[in-house]
Amino acid sequence: MKDLPSLIAPIVLGIVEGSTEFIPVSSTGHLILTERLIGYEGRQAGISDVVIQVGAILAICWLYRARLWSVVSGLSSDADARRFSRNVLVAFLPRSWSARWRMISSSAFRCTVSNCWSPLSSR
Repeated sequence: MKDLPSLIAPIVLGIVEGSTEFIPVSSTGHLILTERLIGYEGRQAGISDVVIQVGAILAICWLYRARLWSVVSGLSSDADARRFSRNVLVAFLPRSWSARWRMISSSAFRCTVSNCWSPLSSR
């Protein structure tokens, strides 16, 4: 099962993603485990992951399209729509700040390590 053709592996991964998206398990985790199980790795696997995840996000948006439209159209007049939008934005803050912190701290650490160890490696 390690040599699935390039066209069959994304189909299998799509089925795994679709069957685990709406149950309380990590669909991305199952996607990664399935990739490893079938030996689907490399750049093409990464591209397939992105496409499958975008498809899952679009499916969720389609499923909740009426709710999303009512929120967007009611932002100026509906307090519930404004509260929902605020809560969604607040929910994204920890992730955005953690990503920024990780980027800043890794850059600072990389500079510190290169400054500290560069003279030693040239000796």
